[in-house]
Amino acid sequence: MSALKLDGLVAQLTKAWGDDLVAVVLFGSAAGGDAAKDSDQNVMVVVREFRPAGVIAAGAVARAWADAGQPPPLTMTLGEWRGSSDIFAIEYADVLERHRVLAGALPVEGVTVDREHLRLQLEREAMGKLLRLRQGMLVTSGDAKRTIALMVESIGTIMVLLRGVLHLSGEVAPPTHDAVARAAAAKVGFDVSPLLSILAHRKGDAKMEAVRSAEIVRAYHGCVERVATWVDGA
Repeated sequence: MSALKLDGLVAQLTKAWGDDLVAVVLFGSAAGGDAAKDSDQNVMVVVREFRPAGVIAAGAVARAWADAGQPPPLTMTLGEWRGSSDIFAIEYADVLERHRVLAGALPVEGVTVDREHLRLQLEREAMGKLLRLRQGMLVTSGDAKRTIALMVESIGTIMVLLRGVLHLSGEVAPPTHDAVARAAAAKVGFDVSPLLSILAHRKGDAKMEAVRSAEIVRAYHGCVERVATWVDGA
């Protein structure tokens, strides 16, 4: 049996939720212009009510989507979508700037992101990512293969942070990861080259040399450390 594709997912979700469906939205890197071949296709579903019948019908669709290697659809009620920008400021800033409506219509009127909510979440997330990166560096120290995997696995979440940094600065984030990295580096003040090396390796454009992995992860750590410090004082 062939894996579920995005158009099939949308058709099945539309049928599963019926009149309760408000919108099916693609967000994240897949909605932009720089998704890696193995990037997740992040889908948000907004429904009027989270009713048992819809849950049962949409559950089978979510399982098929997960079996295809994708994260289950993020499902919110209309009220939750309208009222959660204060606690998910990073995510809302990104969705509002970069998304693709696949079905229905996403209500964005009146949905805004407060700068201080964004700064506080960015500060918490940046410090959390920094501490987890340090944990990973300790565990993978001396193992080039695992060190490279650590960087590749973490770069996606770091790019989300960098987009948030640009949003916090009142800027529109560029459509590609490389451009976001360069813009954030210019804003915050760090050497962008380790990020570009990791992104190129992740996309398969230029494989990272194992002998340089320790050097690059240290420089990568310096970038994330600088971002955390900058957000704290923003």
